[in-house]
Amino acid sequence: MTVAATHWQILLGTLLVLVLSQAFLYYVLNKIFAAQLSADEYYSLSLAGWMLPAALLSLLWYAARTILSPGIDIPFLIILTTICLALFFRKTGGIFKASQITLFTLIFLTLLFLVLRLVFVSKALMPLYFDSAQHYLFTRDILAGTTWSLANYYHLGFHFLTAFLASISRAEINNVMLMLGQVLLATMPLSAFFPVRYWTGSNRAGIFAVLLAAFGWYMPAHAMDWGKYPALSSLALIPFVLSIAPLALQTRTAIPTRKAWLLDGILLTGIVVSIFLHSRALIVFGILALTWAATSIWQRLPGLPRLIALGIAILALVSAILFIRVEGILGPLFDPYAAKGLLVTSIVLVLAVFAYRAHPSLIFSSILSAALFLGSLFISLGDLIPSYVNATLLDRPFVEMILYFPLALLGGFGLAGLEHYLQSKNMPLSKAVPVLLILLVGVNAFFKYELYPSDCCDIVSSDDLKAIDWIDHNLPQDVRIMTSSTDLNVLPTTQYQGSAGGDAGTWINPLIRRTTLTMPFTTDFSQQATLDTLCQLQVDYVYVGKTGWPFNDSGMSTQPDAYRILLDLPNAKVYQVAGCG
Repeated sequence: MTVAATHWQILLGTLLVLVLSQAFLYYVLNKIFAAQLSADEYYSLSLAGWMLPAALLSLLWYAARTILSPGIDIPFLIILTTICLALFFRKTGGIFKASQITLFTLIFLTLLFLVLRLVFVSKALMPLYFDSAQHYLFTRDILAGTTWSLANYYHLGFHFLTAFLASISRAEINNVMLMLGQVLLATMPLSAFFPVRYWTGSNRAGIFAVLLAAFGWYMPAHAMDWGKYPALSSLALIPFVLSIAPLALQTRTAIPTRKAWLLDGILLTGIVVSIFLHSRALIVFGILALTWAATSIWQRLPGLPRLIALGIAILALVSAILFIRVEGILGPLFDPYAAKGLLVTSIVLVLAVFAYRAHPSLIFSSILSAALFLGSLFISLGDLIPSYVNATLLDRPFVEMILYFPLALLGGFGLAGLEHYLQSKNMPLSKAVPVLLILLVGVNAFFKYELYPSDCCDIVSSDDLKAIDWIDHNLPQDVRIMTSSTDLNVLPTTQYQGSAGGDAGTWINPLIRRTTLTMPFTTDFSQQATLDTLCQLQVDYVYVGKTGWPFNDSGMSTQPDAYRILLDLPNAKVYQVAGCG
């Protein structure tokens, strides 16, 4: 509540865009499907896709801002709100009547998730990790109308949306990033309801899938600790595309041609925008298309060949898991789902047995897609993408983030299968067991789920912000500041994968526009060779933080003639390079 009161402009602006986007999508989907879907299905599906209109809206805003005037924000919002409300209150095509309790439960869960996710912002001074500083820089340049820094970056959708929200709410970019990230996390789990409810008809199974997606594992929320905002925004939209795709195939002959074309247009636009939000979504869609084709063939096989194909898929998945477990770099991939999520994962795996009875194709496609996701970690792109040497189709953080969704769906379908099995056996606890499983996931989350930022990735302290402000007010604009860096290790290779900012010094350029350079945080400043390198690079100052991977300044403090300390705070220091003659 304190966060909501402090950042009410950002929260209000973000929720306004969310509601308008959802209302627009609801109107369009209702025109296509009318009474074929229930109110709770419309709610889940339109909320799952809110990023689609929102991303397009941010591009429209940027174009209007560039062509007309930077002061277009308020008129733009007024016009947009008027159009969306007019569409929302127009006569719709009807809605299939379903349980109002389920709809109210989904709305309640949305509000609950939103309140809980704001807890993260209460303890975060700045968005975490070094990636966040880069996202801040791109958003800042979009607002400033200078796009030179964006030339070699491949997923900018999040930054345009952040710039749009920062502009209409008149707020700082870093606070908008924090709030938008938590709104995404609050709404993402609701996208698991539609596919489970639509294909099984079970409301309890749909709610179970939502709870699994929200708090079953600490992924994808931990992505906020890594500053993976573009990846998270893309992952928020991918489930909508996955829900629309089978609808487009299934209803092609059941709806008028004009509506079929409109649905295909939504599907195609969803794919394009997902890739615009994060380019690796293209790989995800490729893997899912391959999985769909293989599953279609598998369903046509007779009994024995089908079992053999399933056995091969299971063997491939198990082999990939065992191989990855021995790889030091990729070892953490399974931490959210094994070491720290073993209870929930075990429940899902048990339920998978019942899911196979009712939906065998789901099990096969889940196993195959998981094997392909893991396999993509070892397929190198070589030098195909400039500035991304040795990159693979997918990297470890992205795969670790995305695995939560198929597991949540598997749990939902499994619970529906368990319900059907218990009812077919006329067991007295057929209705109580699903409720108990839902409560079990909730209780597990209450005791084990962490809502606050992780200490692993917080590289900015209050002293760092004071130091950066001091630099802004006391050092010339044209200075060159050395900051620490650390090597990236997210690919299964011993080759160099690039470097990243090590401490809060990585925020100096985005926040106050001073030129920064980097050296490994292991640099030994007691060596004359280090001073010579600094002099050759014409470095004027060295920034030393205390969080993350900072420099060890002991070598500087013993050489006052070479390194003169200008600012000494408990958790941040600024040295002047004075030994260059």
